[in-house]
Amino acid sequence: MKNKLLLKIKNLKVNLFILFFSLFLFGFGQSDSRFCGNVENFEFSNGHETVHITDDETYIFDDLPGHFYVKVDVNGYVQSVKYNVTNLDTNEQFEVIENLIPYTFPAGDADWNIGLGTFEVIASIYAQNNAYGYVCDTESVTFTLTDNVACTADAGTLTAVYSSVALSNGEAQLSATPNGDVHVPADFSKIFVLTSGSDLVIEQVNATPNFTVTEAGNYTIHTLVYPSDLDLSIVELGVTTGFDVNSLLIQGGGDLCASLDVAGAPIHVGEEPCTAYAGTLTVVESTVCSTGEVTISATSNGDANEPAGFSTLFVLTSGDDLVIEQVGGSPEFTVVGGGDYTIHTLVYPETLDLSIVELGVTTGFDVNSLLIQGGGDLCGSLDVAGAPVQIINPDAGTLTAVDSSVELSNGEAQLSATTNGDVNVPSGYSSIFVLTSGDDLVIEQVGGSPEVTVTEA
Repeated sequence: MKNKLLLKIKNLKVNLFILFFSLFLFGFGQSDSRFCGNVENFEFSNGHETVHITDDETYIFDDLPGHFYVKVDVNGYVQSVKYNVTNLDTNEQFEVIENLIPYTFPAGDADWNIGLGTFEVIASIYAQNNAYGYVCDTESVTFTLTDNVACTADAGTLTAVYSSVALSNGEAQLSATPNGDVHVPADFSKIFVLTSGSDLVIEQVNATPNFTVTEAGNYTIHTLVYPSDLDLSIVELGVTTGFDVNSLLIQGGGDLCASLDVAGAPIHVGEEPCTAYAGTLTVVESTVCSTGEVTISATSNGDANEPAGFSTLFVLTSGDDLVIEQVGGSPEFTVVGGGDYTIHTLVYPETLDLSIVELGVTTGFDVNSLLIQGGGDLCGSLDVAGAPVQIINPDAGTLTAVDSSVELSNGEAQLSATTNGDVNVPSGYSSIFVLTSGDDLVIEQVGGSPEVTVTEA
């Protein structure tokens, strides 16, 4: 009897020891995370197919496994998982506690049932059922579910080889370098587009970012990544703009998956440098004395430049105002009368309408004001200083006798005449009046006025 009693007492002690030790371990497990598991990652899964969830990624609903749910992968000792899910678009919140493996949201391997949007999923794991006691680990992930096919086309960016160029022989070469950030998806193509002005009018397209233009202005080279089956005939060169195209794209509010680098690589094209140069002239004689017709001339000094498409003309002007009197193909002119003249060289575009010059009215200054050198827009060159020539033209003019016939009276007769106003006395010259007699015009008297006294018939 005693032996049985002692045996029972002994078993009771063992049993009590095991019970208290288990309770100790249980309490210790609730207060020490070393006995808990941890969250490894999040997945979309249906039990057969799995897609790893990346934080802040966008997923197309129909591309995920059919009848999917969100599952948290855990490691270590876990008895339950509590999900707190928030729709960040609507601020709706959902809470689920899952006690059974796999730990899913919704619970019980049910299909995802809270629609599309951007969601934050917070998973907390526990070492006890029903999310009771100590939280072993908490992790979160944010993702977006959409029913739209993501458009991954990206035109990237370009850098102009030269941001400013000038026309040369009527042309300018424009080019840009891709910066390596373009993305052309499968079944997409890439093309380069040249636009002009602030309206981005499409002027040319090319397979490479290289273009030739013939007019000055502001241009931009763009990259366009588009579906290979897109009909590009919708673009009318010189009419359609880059903004028109962009408005068709998803990035511009349209429906088409494509990408246009709207900013592109801007390039300024300046006017062609004007290389026309009239050069200089050297006058043959700077002072010429003439009492009638005289030829004046100059020689070119060989320093003129006549570009292709230009012609050379020589211009004769008179006076300080450089009134244009004559034009010719050589620096030689015939002049009647005296005065100050200048021979100039004009190099001008062959397309220039020379009827704008009115002889005797238009001046060299008028012409010069049209040229770039004179503040105008026309590429041309006028040797304004030119080769000046002074024609000295002394002219005695004519006289009219007061009386063409007189008689001696008391042995004397008074002879007089009046000037007709056609005398020319150049600077440095003087005039006198001379009385001659007979057919031989023998000089009898000189004086300062056309009045003399004679004593013989």
